[in-house]
Amino acid sequence: MSLPPRFVEFLGSKGLAHDPAALAAYDGFLERLLRTNEDLNLTAVRDGDAAVSRHLEDSLEVAPRLSALAPREVLDLGTGGGLPGVPLAIAMPAVRFTLVDAREKKVAFVADAAHALGVRNVRAVAGRAELLAARGAPLRGAFDVVVSRAVAAMPVLVEWCVPFLRPGGHILAIKGERAEEELTEARSALAALALRVVDVTRTPSSTLVCLRLEAPVPPRFPRGPGDAKRKPL
Repeated sequence: MSLPPRFVEFLGSKGLAHDPAALAAYDGFLERLLRTNEDLNLTAVRDGDAAVSRHLEDSLEVAPRLSALAPREVLDLGTGGGLPGVPLAIAMPAVRFTLVDAREKKVAFVADAAHALGVRNVRAVAGRAELLAARGAPLRGAFDVVVSRAVAAMPVLVEWCVPFLRPGGHILAIKGERAEEELTEARSALAALALRVVDVTRTPSSTLVCLRLEAPVPPRFPRGPGDAKRKPL
């Protein structure tokens, strides 16, 4: 597919590179996503123009806030078809991105797409968050920032995210119009996990919630698979 001129204008407005190589990577990723979606359920958005807005632009709205945190290692939890992780990796080639999803077929798509497009700062990992960040697991405490888009309600999401973070690390959660309500519902979880709300920012398409981990992760987290959903903090 061919990216519309407004997308180039969008990149410029965010201070993001829009050289031919970057544009080819964005275009190639979106084309692969929509083509593969015909056989594998990666996204409910099937129209190309809508996909530019819903997938590329919505993902890249995070880039200025993420860049301000100056991370070296970023985890995209529940990446699905590679969102927001692949567009962010294209925009921020000096940052290493690990994209995690529980569904192996989706992770395989992400790995193949990143390799084919030459996006070398991406690795894709299949598995459940509760197991990948368990005590002694290689990904526990390995990241400066965890980003997540439309994965779970805030009380559940923060329990999944926090064990991946280093102390002082951040969660960037892409949420909808109920973001403030979700934060209220998550007060107990935020306290139990030593999280502080840094800021809540509206974007044209979503609400970006930034949380900071203020202390080492309590050793009892994460709880076992499914516990966060069955018994939210």
